[in-house]
Amino acid sequence: LLASTESGQSEPLELNVSRGEQLKDVELLIPTPGSLTGSVHADWWQPGLQVVLDPKERESTWHGREWSAPVDSEGRFTIEALPAGEYQAQLEVRIAAQEANQRHAVGSLLSTSASHQSLGAQQPVTIHSNRATQLFFSGHGADSVHLFGRVLESGEPATGWKLTLYRVPYQRGNPQIETSTDEQGRYSVMLPQDGRYSVRFRRQHDRRQAPSQSIQVRPGGEMEQDFTLPAGRLELHLTFPDGQSPNEPLAANQFHLLLQQDGRTRRELRGSSVEGNRVLFYNVQAGTYRLATRSLQVRGATYVIASPTSVTFSADSSPQIVPVQMARGCKLQGRVTGAPEGVDSLHVLAFLEATGYDYVEIAWVRSDGEFYLNSLPAGDLWLSTQFNSSAEDRVHVQLIPGVVQEVQVPYTESSQD
Repeated sequence: LLASTESGQSEPLELNVSRGEQLKDVELLIPTPGSLTGSVHADWWQPGLQVVLDPKERESTWHGREWSAPVDSEGRFTIEALPAGEYQAQLEVRIAAQEANQRHAVGSLLSTSASHQSLGAQQPVTIHSNRATQLFFSGHGADSVHLFGRVLESGEPATGWKLTLYRVPYQRGNPQIETSTDEQGRYSVMLPQDGRYSVRFRRQHDRRQAPSQSIQVRPGGEMEQDFTLPAGRLELHLTFPDGQSPNEPLAANQFHLLLQQDGRTRRELRGSSVEGNRVLFYNVQAGTYRLATRSLQVRGATYVIASPTSVTFSADSSPQIVPVQMARGCKLQGRVTGAPEGVDSLHVLAFLEATGYDYVEIAWVRSDGEFYLNSLPAGDLWLSTQFNSSAEDRVHVQLIPGVVQEVQVPYTESSQD
């Protein structure tokens, strides 16, 4: 037995009831809001410092913050009346207009009006009903580097973009560090150490993405680095057989532009929005791309791109329009061989390349080892039972519209690399 309110759920109460028995005066503790108290290391403290909480399931915080508290001069803070759940806690500083030209402990934060600037310090925290949770933000560390600067788009401040930084080459356990731009396109983040970092860009209020960029962070305590986002725009104009049109909005993020360099995919950009049969891509940089998509459901039928499509984009031709013919998906059936007994959740993935993680479809394998894929693009595909398989472990197949291919896929152990 448990009670559920907006503040969370009570601890389950186990009851033993016999047939015909009547229990009376059962007491159940109704959940009440939790709270968060803690402290911040002196390395972070500056005027206007505050702790902000955002629910983990909400990806965008652009439309306002619900829970926050100021940090006093001794580094202490308290946030009351919190619903139970998973949160992301981060440090922000409120920059007032009269402080526009002051240099703070973290960042040169210039603004013509009051704004909130993330400092890049983040921690996950779980809030429980009926009790207080403790949280401590530790100091910078001897090897940390303060990275700050501006993000520009078409020469204007890129407002409301989230930056995600991580060290490369990526290793399991490496932290991802996030910050965001203010009204002037400025960002400020504290990195744990110098080295090469990859930076991902995502606009928070409409989830637009821009190509990732790589930077070399120098040692020395702080470094200023500006970023310029490409301003190119590309439109896909989709045509379906027999004049069909979607009976519901298409999902823009099902369409991918894969930047090709030296015969390999170097970067991926997903569609940003859909207008009818048009799929729009923003922040496209010059280069040659391969177009890919997951299968699309249109009036009960499944469609894919009719043939492999390559797109050469030039910033001078923006916006560039690319006609794309859609077709019914190809079919494939087969069997997994060599799988040991007792393997759970066995599946087969269809990849666009012999290497990389860009798969287009996934099929669950039946208990007798057979699998079926019904919505595949025509052309070359590679099959494997593991997401992180090597080129040697993938089975190549060439799909032809109207022809049901049959193939055997050997079971592959998961790689730990």
